[in-house]
Amino acid sequence: MVDNSPLDINARDIRSVRIYRGGIVLSALAFVLASALVIATKAWNHPSSADWIGQYRLLLTLAVVMLTAGTGTAVINIHLYIRQFHAVLKLLFAIGLVSTLLLFIIGFFNGHGFLTTLYQKPYGILGFGFILASLCGIAVKEAFCFGQLEAILFAVVTPTLVLGHLFHAISPMTATFLLCLDTLLLCIFAIRKEIMPASLDIGDKSVYMQETRP
Repeated sequence: MVDNSPLDINARDIRSVRIYRGGIVLSALAFVLASALVIATKAWNHPSSADWIGQYRLLLTLAVVMLTAGTGTAVINIHLYIRQFHAVLKLLFAIGLVSTLLLFIIGFFNGHGFLTTLYQKPYGILGFGFILASLCGIAVKEAFCFGQLEAILFAVVTPTLVLGHLFHAISPMTATFLLCLDTLLLCIFAIRKEIMPASLDIGDKSVYMQETRP
């Protein structure tokens, strides 16, 4: 006899966990692509960031798309039974997604291009920063639920990198170090999530039933 209780872990739950973890992996690969490109081309020594961005525009755009798609996928499919926290993650990502689309339009019309606008303009850094903020929110959730040190460190290093760049408080070499550290932390986080039993991500579904009950 099959028990169809809503509290049982079912195939749909397992699939959503796999998609969620796939989103984290895709985000980690975006960081790998960006950091590998920076290191391989010694970007910190380039006299013009705009010229460097223009030279590697396709790969950098791919990294942005991968990070946005991966983070969005993870935010949508995360098993997070505190509705308010999940709503905050969705809101952060939605603001970041809309901001990124606006940056693309602004970059097209101001002649600087999307990536240069994102990297050099304060509103570009802050706008795309909302996507990173939602990814950090996921890391905070994981650190709280599973005590993953690399997740909480990622949530600390990422805003340090973004704000340091925004206020010109760090050198290109320091920014490169923080980017590589972020990449390492996110990769460890993604690998540990992949080998973790899916049931741990799903948790106690009765909590969800209580949260959603009118």
